[in-house]
Amino acid sequence: MTFTADRPPEDVLADALDARYAYASPYDLADAWDGMLESVTPAEALSLSRAARTIGRGASTLARDPALATVLSTAAPVVGTAVGGPIGGALGAKLGSVAAARLAPAAAPVSPGPTSTVAGTTGLSAGSTAAAQLLVLLGQPDVQRALLRLALGEHGKRTPVNGVAVPELTRALSTIAAQAAQDADDLCPADEHDPADDAEDAPDPDTVYRTVIDALDAELAEAVR
Repeated sequence: MTFTADRPPEDVLADALDARYAYASPYDLADAWDGMLESVTPAEALSLSRAARTIGRGASTLARDPALATVLSTAAPVVGTAVGGPIGGALGAKLGSVAAARLAPAAAPVSPGPTSTVAGTTGLSAGSTAAAQLLVLLGQPDVQRALLRLALGEHGKRTPVNGVAVPELTRALSTIAAQAAQDADDLCPADEHDPADDAEDAPDPDTVYRTVIDALDAELAEAVR
């Protein structure tokens, strides 16, 4: 799905809702979006607004983005369906080593870390492919579009997003996130993190989510004083 011009949040919401809401007016959609933002914390509302802005960005805005010229001049060339070679190959396995080489070219080589099970990696010392893939995917409009549909529950569309079914996409995210978590366990020193203690001492996902959101809420409250 390609959009030339930017779309407001109510259009993004309309695209996520199922056919029962096809005749909702722009005013009602805008009111519904405002209601969604009012029902959550400021940090969550800010994150939802950012997601809507990403989803709603049209091709014309992307073309005007100053970052685009830099990306086109520095990124690896697109070869077929891959970027500079196997998809994801350079994304995680080389990000760490590339950054380190640019920042400290004369530094002594780092000893290889544990070997990751992610295809295309030779060692976690160069970086976690899963973490890099997750970082990129979560910022993609199609991924955010699919997650918004899912977040709307029975009111959201059930159709695929650009040919990818929402359950398939979320399962892929889950698999990649699980691998990133495993990579994190392998990379963290034993004195900082003991995977054996995870089941008993690790906070549940809701607690982790709330900790992150509460921290941003506190920063926002401080910023508007």
